[in-house]
Amino acid sequence: MTFALLLAASLVIAPTAAAPQAADTPAAPQLSVTMSNGTETVHRGQTVTYATTVTNSGTNAVVTRVVAELPDYLTANSAKDGDLTSHAASWTETIEPGAKKTFRVSASVGTIPKRDVRVTALASVYLGNEKSPLIRTADADRIPGVADGPSKIPGLATPSSTTHILLDIGALVAGVVALGVGIMLVLRRRRRYTGRPH
Repeated sequence: MTFALLLAASLVIAPTAAAPQAADTPAAPQLSVTMSNGTETVHRGQTVTYATTVTNSGTNAVVTRVVAELPDYLTANSAKDGDLTSHAASWTETIEPGAKKTFRVSASVGTIPKRDVRVTALASVYLGNEKSPLIRTADADRIPGVADGPSKIPGLATPSSTTHILLDIGALVAGVVALGVGIMLVLRRRRRYTGRPH
């Protein structure tokens, strides 16, 4: 038997090494969260209960840490199966695939600062021991006698009345210029048509 035949036979007889299989990558968590206290207006002396509902739409169970944060003038009274502080409550729960869980914290409303436009509570959902939340939501309620104002973005100055006037004048001038240009174009087209032989 020649060397070529021996080599071919050894290749046929030798077991082929199994191809490495890609490790199964766990699917990303598919969680959603809602928060509500069942009312649209909050006033001093009222007791409110915030319900935070987390839904797992994925195919794997997810270990979560749910945190409900209240404004400083709301004092947390109770949170079933949760850890309670003066202005917050937290729960550590495993949420099964297709399941949803609701976490409730009851609080008393104190004196609402005049600077506040809405009474806003925040719900955050963390994965395991992660420091940054995966998802967040909020519940914002009206305050009696307080009208909703424009949202102020930190670092962005509110335009003054003088700025508004200048903007209005600029828009007016731009409109007049555009109208003048339009009239000139119409007149030129008419001259072209009237100058053609019949």
